Amino acid sequence: MPQLEITIRRRGSRPLPTSAWYLPGGDASDWLAEITRWPVDQAKVRVVPIAGESPTAADGVLVIPADGGFAASANCVPFGRIGEGVYLPVDAELAPPPTDSELQNLFPSEGLFVFVPGRGLTEVEPGRVLTLPDLIAPLHVDDANWTFAEPGFAFPSRIAELLPLNPPSAQSILDVGRDDIGQDSDQIANLPKTPNEPLSGAAGAVQRAAIVAAALPLLGMAKALSALKAALPTTGAGGAAGSAGGGSLGALGDLAQKMMQGVSRSLQATRNREVSRLLNMLQDNPDEGLRYAIPFGGDAHRGIGAAGGSLGRRDVNFSLGGLGGGGPADVWELSYEHQQQLIQRYRDLADREMRLGRFRRAAYIFAQLLGDFRSAASALERGKHFREAAVLYSEQLRNPKAAAECLERGELWNEAIEAYRELGHHEKVGDLLAHIDRLEEARQAYHAAADELRDKHDLVGAARLYVEKLCDADLALSVLDDGWPHTSHSARCVKAGFGIRARLGRHEESASRIDFLFEQASALGRHAEVAELLADACTQYPEAAVQQHAMGRAGAIVVTRLQFSGADEARRLTRVYTRLHPEDTLLPRDVQRFHGQVPPAAAPAQPPQRPRPRDNKLTLLSQFELPCDASWRAATIAGDQLIVAGVADGRIVLSQSDLDGRNARTTRPWSGVPTRSDALLLLHGSDHQVHLIAVGEPPLTPVPAIEFNDNGRVVADVGTPRGVGLVWGSAAGTLGQTWTIEDRDDPVVVCVDRDGVVVSSQSLLQSADLPWDEVATPVPMCATSRRLVLGIGASLASVQGGQVDTIEEFPTRITAMAGGGPYAAQQVCVSLESGAALVRVGFAGHVTSFAEGMDHPLTLIIRGGFVVAADDSRVAVWQPRGRQDERRWLAPLGDQRYQHGRPAALLALPATDQFAVVSESGVVSHFEVNT
Repeated sequence: MPQLEITIRRRGSRPLPTSAWYLPGGDASDWLAEITRWPVDQAKVRVVPIAGESPTAADGVLVIPADGGFAASANCVPFGRIGEGVYLPVDAELAPPPTDSELQNLFPSEGLFVFVPGRGLTEVEPGRVLTLPDLIAPLHVDDANWTFAEPGFAFPSRIAELLPLNPPSAQSILDVGRDDIGQDSDQIANLPKTPNEPLSGAAGAVQRAAIVAAALPLLGMAKALSALKAALPTTGAGGAAGSAGGGSLGALGDLAQKMMQGVSRSLQATRNREVSRLLNMLQDNPDEGLRYAIPFGGDAHRGIGAAGGSLGRRDVNFSLGGLGGGGPADVWELSYEHQQQLIQRYRDLADREMRLGRFRRAAYIFAQLLGDFRSAASALERGKHFREAAVLYSEQLRNPKAAAECLERGELWNEAIEAYRELGHHEKVGDLLAHIDRLEEARQAYHAAADELRDKHDLVGAARLYVEKLCDADLALSVLDDGWPHTSHSARCVKAGFGIRARLGRHEESASRIDFLFEQASALGRHAEVAELLADACTQYPEAAVQQHAMGRAGAIVVTRLQFSGADEARRLTRVYTRLHPEDTLLPRDVQRFHGQVPPAAAPAQPPQRPRPRDNKLTLLSQFELPCDASWRAATIAGDQLIVAGVADGRIVLSQSDLDGRNARTTRPWSGVPTRSDALLLLHGSDHQVHLIAVGEPPLTPVPAIEFNDNGRVVADVGTPRGVGLVWGSAAGTLGQTWTIEDRDDPVVVCVDRDGVVVSSQSLLQSADLPWDEVATPVPMCATSRRLVLGIGASLASVQGGQVDTIEEFPTRITAMAGGGPYAAQQVCVSLESGAALVRVGFAGHVTSFAEGMDHPLTLIIRGGFVVAADDSRVAVWQPRGRQDERRWLAPLGDQRYQHGRPAALLALPATDQFAVVSESGVVSHFEVNT
């Protein structure tokens, strides 16, 4: 009988429901730290160890909670279950797929079977399934005699901080990094000539010196005679004589002027020769060449010095003292070609120094030669020169928050505390003070932070500090209870109060609070709102008795109020009843019929619909509107949250909600920063991280603005990464990095990691032949796993390995760009002024046009590989075909009419066959491809 090997493969349909979590690693303390953060009954948690290469050691565990309806951290892999006890990743399926009977025969119900990618199938007998207490081993107590210890000097129980007796200065720290580079060379003129340099000897120098010596007296004599002539009276013949004399003086001046122009040309030729030698030296001996490099930024100067034709030596180590000023400067005029070559060479050398671990020299190149202080600060920080990096962040970049964070990462606690205190970040001050055991000062800082939040009417935030930092739950509950019913966020206060009481086991207080809210519903006339709050308590509170009590009170409000309510209130009450009794479908239907007696408003006239394919596989699932009237510019998905950014009343606004529009809230994180109404915004999100960039505007200081998890305990900063400056285009990398095009005296591509540290930079001067005057704003960009793709005018360019190459030319300008997922093929959707094209990067000529007739469409490649395009009139989807059908590589699957204005963003949803369209007017539409 033939046998087939069963394996797992990527799932082609919707993911499985999460019923377990896989925790990689072999440290039981890490497993326990993760599991204890879950809002589950820990007594019912089952733990299945997964063996690694050694049968006696586990490489990870599969944790099976009693209830899987929560979000774990990003370190956990969600697993689903098929059959009785077969577990595999939620995005995987068995191959070949077995039938139900085959599944039951292959995997008996007595045991557990776990498919782990890279480990294969693990069969677990019932006796090997552990509980949480099994992961904790008791301490071993031996019979040793410890009574022979002699008393000695007792140190404090914990050393809070070690400080030097004589703290070194910044300059002395920098001088430690000096070495013997360039000690044997005094003048660049002594270096070997470049291969194409013309021969010149001492005779030429003597001749030029003689010309200068002769020209200067003649020039001075001509000026003196001209002044004398101007002082003499002008009359008749004298005037004629004066005219003749003036001609002689003019000839004398012209002679001197010509001689000086010759000297100037000779000086410029000498300077060009010096620059050529410098470029040659930077190529052959970069360590020595840095001593003579021509700066494009950095050192200030005092006045203008004597013109010269040779380059002086420079200190190659970064110095804070060198940023304040210098002596007289000899300003050289360089050709564009020389500028381009020098800037590109400087950036190449900076990357070389970073790879060699010589971060101080990299900072010297960035700061003193290129004037790029942002990259210089990042280089110093990577080299653990935190104090010097903080000075650059604060004084040169005017970013005191980045300076404080830099000091904190360097564990310079006292300086970091003072920096945060000047910023008014009292909670962070308290965290650092508590870290070094200055507990009383930490309590004062936490109280200051809570008072500030209460002044801003953020009672939920203040209560969080009282509970988590000050361990004063009574004060927190008092603040939250005072938030109902007269604050703008009273519902959040009620939910947070129930959450605290649930964690502390104060279930009787929760029941009393439910009775109080029930009475308030009639007294305040807020029946629907109170019913929704009680329904939340019924579905989310962990104690069954409190759940039943909340259900009874909420049902009573619905029954007594429904017959007297208007249409809007009736819909809200009906949704509450449906949540409490999902099995009852009659009451919602009757309510809809009752309120449906009101004749609907006449529908507006619809434009004629485009002909659709006979088998239209594109379906509109749902729609909802964002809760704020704004001009929405960008959107992204971070974790399980939809984040949308826009502009309203001259300020940037952020909308956050679940993917289906629930739990929506709007914030204005930068209320003090005015923003143009037509400002362009870029959003990049991944897990619990959100980057927001205003194109062509100063960086937005990161602020805590986005909350993750239902209990609001994970707060993420939103803003521009600290390693990023004035941006004209941006793209998210496949490994969490951010690529930007910036103007740092020269157009440059900068890559920063998740923490905002500059990883690399590359000048784009060598791409000057591209049509930069026709580029769209923001610059269309897309990062694949191997290269960065740019849209410059109608040209598609690739940046890889320091080279900029043109991939394709299109008939119209490129307006936007989108790529696939991190593990997808290297293909890019290119949006044009009319239509779009799918380009397989790296395959010459493999370009397929689609979306004909669409104006400035947005495009997207969703997780299932389908290609989507949308403009202000329709949304359409295509499916890639095999290469054998070259004439029609993209097959149309369907389209839908779209009438909500210009799309602001296309987003791929977690399901492989779903995506969302976010319009500039704030309408979010969910679509599904039915295959």
